[in-house]
Amino acid sequence: MTGRTVEAAEAADIGLVDLLAPASGLDDLLASLAGDVLANSWHTNFATKRLMRETDGMSLAQGLAHEHYRHPGFAPDYQERIARFRGK
Repeated sequence: MTGRTVEAAEAADIGLVDLLAPASGLDDLLASLAGDVLANSWHTNFATKRLMRETDGMSLAQGLAHEHYRHPGFAPDYQERIARFRGK
């Protein structure tokens, strides 16, 4: 909010960025991040993004009520994912 320029390490320290990578490692970092996202349930990722868009600007109480009402239910692959998690 100050308009001050900050270096990457400081940006990470103050919470402006989540991940840092050297320029030569950016492709590897992005591939790893994309792999982590894609390893999750498409159903859950889709539902989470939808609920985030729909509740933007709502109060906490309104957002929670909306999410309760609009809960998408279990993902088609949830039993498989639970079994895999328990096997870890």
